[in-house]
Amino acid sequence: MLAKRVEAKYAEAVRTSNLESIAEFSAVFVATVEEQSLGLAVIVTLHELNKHFGANYRFDERFVVRQGAKLRPCEKCRTSSKNLTFRSPE
Repeated sequence: MLAKRVEAKYAEAVRTSNLESIAEFSAVFVATVEEQSLGLAVIVTLHELNKHFGANYRFDERFVVRQGAKLRPCEKCRTSSKNLTFRSPE
């Protein structure tokens, strides 16, 4: 399950004092809270998500892309196969 994988990665980063990974987790958290305050993201339970989208909804893990000194959170849509459904209007 995605939540357990992310929790394990964070616990490993803390256990090994991997400051780069901890900074990346912090950047994802800050960006998510900011998106939530702007109404762009909602944090829900698995039950709420399944109720709204159905039990087969695919989750996306967030990761960090470093752009110079800036850390930019991105969704890993390749894992959930959502990249295959993307269509560009151009």
